[in-house]
Amino acid sequence: MATRVGTESLTSLSAFVELIVRMRSYLTVRGLPSDVARALERVRKASGASLNQTVIDLLRSALGLSPEPADNGLAQYAGTWSEDELAEFEAATEVFEGIDPEVWS
Repeated sequence: MATRVGTESLTSLSAFVELIVRMRSYLTVRGLPSDVARALERVRKASGASLNQTVIDLLRSALGLSPEPADNGLAQYAGTWSEDELAEFEAATEVFEGIDPEVWS
C-alpha cells in the first residue's frame, strides 16, 4: 500500500527515509509497542542521551550509517587567523613551551 505525502507516493522504506532526509524535520511514530518503548527507555538511560538522540543513534546504526562526528563548536574558527596573528600568538605563548627544571627534577 502506498502512502501519499504531498505529491510523493511512498511505496518503500527507502523512499520514506529519503523523504524524511529531504524534509529535515520530525518523525512521529504511532502505535509503538510497549516492549519497544521499554527497550528504548533502557537504551536511553544507559546512554544518558535524550530519547530523541537515542532514536536517531539507533536508526543510524540499523541503517548502517556511521555516527555523526562530534561537534566541538570550534570549526567556525579554523583557518581564520592570518600569518601575522599566528606569529603573534606563537610568540606570546612561547613561554609555555619551556620546562621548569625545579618542577620536573
